[in-house]
Amino acid sequence: LGFTSYQYGDNEDSVPETVNILRLSAEMHSGLEKGEFIPFYQPIYSVSDGSIAGFETLARWMHPARGLLPPSEFIPMAEHTGFVGKIDLKMMEHALRAAGILRRRNPLAPPFFSANGSPLFFRMPFAEEILENFLAKTGADPSLFTLEVTESSLIENLDDVHVKLDLLKESGIRIALDDFGTGYSSLQYINNLPLDVIKLDRAFVSQLFVSGKTERMMRCLLYTSPS
Repeated sequence: LGFTSYQYGDNEDSVPETVNILRLSAEMHSGLEKGEFIPFYQPIYSVSDGSIAGFETLARWMHPARGLLPPSEFIPMAEHTGFVGKIDLKMMEHALRAAGILRRRNPLAPPFFSANGSPLFFRMPFAEEILENFLAKTGADPSLFTLEVTESSLIENLDDVHVKLDLLKESGIRIALDDFGTGYSSLQYINNLPLDVIKLDRAFVSQLFVSGKTERMMRCLLYTSPS
């Protein structure tokens, strides 16, 4: 049995894109199996007293050759190759495990944890059942977990996402609409979907004091926000 190898160049820039994609796909597959995608917990502070109310779970890749990689280094390729949904699930599992641990340590005032659900997560078969299994396995209080839904998830397949969000809401978790105001956000999302939280994008909020239109939209948003 013989093998043939091909050398495309001394640096990565000279390697054809197809080869890069195939290599990164193999590395991501291996990384998911070996637990190389790890969580970074970004604190969320209460505006009333400055205390830590919760944590947002952000993915990092502990690459065996390139070291610790931020999302910008791998999420675009993960979306392109279809691995981002599996990375989402890994971060959700980490978030639920952390929520369960901190609740046992501090049952009176445990922080909540959030994690992102990308469009590919919602396209995965049985995604909601997998998340419910994580809840059962970790023993986490579902009310201490928030699933953040991106606007692109809603635009691509609103009806299907709506059904899955309703099922997840029944399990007791909270649902947040992420980065409202960055794209083609519609108030129909707020009125029709089982949302508990609306995260306003910084660019949107920064216009509040300079744009009358943005201020009027905010007043309308506050009036129609879910309780």
